[in-house]
Amino acid sequence: MLFGAEKRSKLINLAIGGILLLTSGCVTETDLNNVRYELISQQNKLAFENKKLRQELTSLQNKLAATQKQLSLQLEKTANPVRSAQANLWAEIQKLQLQVANLTGKVQELEATQTSFIETQQETKQKLNDLEKQTKILSGQLTSLASRLGISLENSEANVTSPPTTQYSSLTLAQKPEDLYKQALSAFYDHKYDLAQALWQQFIQKYPHHKLVANAYFWQGECFYQQEDYKRAILAYQKVIEKYPKSNKVKSALFKQALAFIKIKKKKPAIILLKKVLLKFPKSIEAKRAKVILANLD
Repeated sequence: MLFGAEKRSKLINLAIGGILLLTSGCVTETDLNNVRYELISQQNKLAFENKKLRQELTSLQNKLAATQKQLSLQLEKTANPVRSAQANLWAEIQKLQLQVANLTGKVQELEATQTSFIETQQETKQKLNDLEKQTKILSGQLTSLASRLGISLENSEANVTSPPTTQYSSLTLAQKPEDLYKQALSAFYDHKYDLAQALWQQFIQKYPHHKLVANAYFWQGECFYQQEDYKRAILAYQKVIEKYPKSNKVKSALFKQALAFIKIKKKKPAIILLKKVLLKFPKSIEAKRAKVILANLD
């Protein structure tokens, strides 16, 4: 029983370590990979030990069967078997039976431990997958907010552009408009700005009257802005401002258009736009940022 207790203790410590890692709040991709590696390593060790014990059990069972057969043959040869030889054979049988019972107990305990470990491993894998999904969602939200407010995250990936738009001409698009929109947004979160811009263009062309068209124009502007194509970004933001004046993206479009003008050294229109944000949307987060930027421009 000590054998199984030690194994179970090691597995419990590993599981607890994995769960503490998942809940620590500072998980990196390397941490996740290390947990996966440890889980697979422990599972392989259990499988190897299980196989070894089963082989030993089979050997003992075969030896027991041979001894029993030997006793039967000896009893058949003589009607009056020697009592001492018979006693020795029975003692050997009992010894083997005891060894088989002990080994069987170890195998059963190991199987129970392995089953528990597999269940823990599956639960840990699910938590890892959930954590990765949550991390991706939070990363996307952070990217979106930073882009909306013109804040640099100083992430090297943020300046990486995807291959030219022409490579996406044969891309398999989502069937529903909302799915296509989400597909484009996911590409933006992954810093694939050419792909995201192309998908939003497809969205605008296929669903020109959809309620999210104004958002699609805005996000196209964000793609251009991230690629430092500020003039095209200004034009995309202008479409939101002119065509969809009641859209909830207007304040963001005005603010980002002002930042784009600043990037191309056009201070005067930038100041006008920032003041408009303060006037029309005084309680917005864009207004707070506009106030700070105006103070630095004056």
